[in-house]
Amino acid sequence: MRHEMSTLKKQLEDVKGGDSATPLSTTQLSPIQHMNPVTPALEDAVAEEYIEPENEPENLNVNEWSRQALEKALERNGGNRKKAAQEMGISDRTLYRRLKQYGLDDKK
Repeated sequence: MRHEMSTLKKQLEDVKGGDSATPLSTTQLSPIQHMNPVTPALEDAVAEEYIEPENEPENLNVNEWSRQALEKALERNGGNRKKAAQEMGISDRTLYRRLKQYGLDDKK
């Protein structure tokens, strides 16, 4: 611990440019400022107004959730049914059955 303190004091003296008893000049950076300088652009930054994204009405129907998940999986996989089934964690057969159930079997 003493060794660390003496090392820090030496580093502080190096940053100050001399004796640890001399105060920092306005042109010198403190050790903390030296490690993390604040840029003037950040000081002058203006906060933008936060706009809440519009949420779709909450739908608690499990079949609708399943249909939306199926459509998104097919879309993300370019219509590849095998990859969509793998992504959803269901078998190919289950995917085909759900496609037919939701009337999506003509879509790819």
